[in-house]
Amino acid sequence: MIGLALAFTAALSLTATTNDQVGWFPETVAGASRVEAPRVWDRETIFDYMDGKGEPYLTYSLRQVTTCTYKIGAHSADVMIFDMQTPAEAFGIWSTIIEDEAPDVLQSAGYNSGVFRGWVGPIFLDIAGEVDTPEVKTFALAFAKDLAARVKPGDKYPPLAAALPVEPLTLTKLRFFHAEMSLAGIYYVSTQNVFGLDAETDCMFADAVIDAKPAKVMVVEYDKPEQRERGWTAFTKKILSDKATAGDGGTLCEDMGEGLWWGIARVDGPEGKPRLAAVYDAASLAACQKGLAELVKSAGVR
Repeated sequence: MIGLALAFTAALSLTATTNDQVGWFPETVAGASRVEAPRVWDRETIFDYMDGKGEPYLTYSLRQVTTCTYKIGAHSADVMIFDMQTPAEAFGIWSTIIEDEAPDVLQSAGYNSGVFRGWVGPIFLDIAGEVDTPEVKTFALAFAKDLAARVKPGDKYPPLAAALPVEPLTLTKLRFFHAEMSLAGIYYVSTQNVFGLDAETDCMFADAVIDAKPAKVMVVEYDKPEQRERGWTAFTKKILSDKATAGDGGTLCEDMGEGLWWGIARVDGPEGKPRLAAVYDAASLAACQKGLAELVKSAGVR
């Protein structure tokens, strides 16, 4: 995560106005025509392009975004190629919104109502159609296939994904992020940043099945033990109460209402990395404790 912090610092100093990705926009794609020259926006100028919508990208190690508009029949589509610097960061920004329709292109992709989102290697691709038509979808898939031929794939998941036990918890929809605003968009925990998330925290979140019932799980990795302790204290004092049930290894679980149990555990990851593991919406105390036990076993030192 120290390396990530350095990447953020380096990215902040970028003022690039051109890059190789300008050449990744063909004149025509699937019958659609490029209507302008591609433009490049960095971390400082991104708000000039997407006023009020650029902040989520800055919580990841965005380097720059190259944009262009295509004419598709009587309508248009905006194409955005985000250079996120690493495959983990590209997967991360993609994973915050996972669509049910998943075209088999790039490393992962989703399509919904004229909007295509996908990633490959360190690149995140966003195509926003003016309308949702078969021609827009055909264009988006064709553009994605062309991009896939230009970019070398990376690892399927960030390294922290190894902290999540895909089995036996039957995990799906894995998300990777750093900041509180990302967690707030994925799952509501609190109006306060109880985990102390920032640019240097790594987080994995996933849907789970525990004892045949749905639940959600999360692992947060910190740089320093004192950061973890602040997160533990805030969660146990502001979210849980003195009615929480203690379990093996110092875990805590509590019924948050309507029979939905939340729980938390401390974990020491590889090389002593301090982590917190959390379970949300488990259907029983036993399921909450089981989920935490699996997280501790998977997220701990191996």
